[in-house]
Amino acid sequence: MNLYGVFLPAGEGSGESLERAAFVKQGFSHEAFWLTPLWTARKGLWAALGFWIVWVAAVTGLALAFRLDGPVAGLIYLVGALAFGLEGDRLEQSQLTKYGFALQAFALGDTAREAEQVFFEGPAKDLAPPPPPPEPLEEPAPPPQAGTIDLLGLFHPEN
Repeated sequence: MNLYGVFLPAGEGSGESLERAAFVKQGFSHEAFWLTPLWTARKGLWAALGFWIVWVAAVTGLALAFRLDGPVAGLIYLVGALAFGLEGDRLEQSQLTKYGFALQAFALGDTAREAEQVFFEGPAKDLAPPPPPPEPLEEPAPPPQAGTIDLLGLFHPEN
């Protein structure tokens, strides 16, 4: 059984937000570990793809500069691949958050399709619509007039 985070777009009606629900598998990502460039391109994680390219260039540069054997360079590369596998779900979640999605629930399932079925048959019926995006802040209050500033926070100017 896998745990999936359910992300819904904020500020939409419940029907529209449920249609655009995104399910993100929690835990180690085998796709991000084995197929990092394809996984990042498929998910639209362009900054992560750029980091992977820099990582491969750095490992290649180290291998050439220090004349490392193939297995040693491969182990160094695996450190980066392991990092992508461990942090893949967080990268995907931050991408969704950047696009206005919010974590609303969790669902269990062996596959994403099963998690969707569990979610839509259970918690989705009782789920309140996500809160609207925050309103812009009001203009700040004008600064206090001279002689009325409370510097220590202990005394009120009215007293």
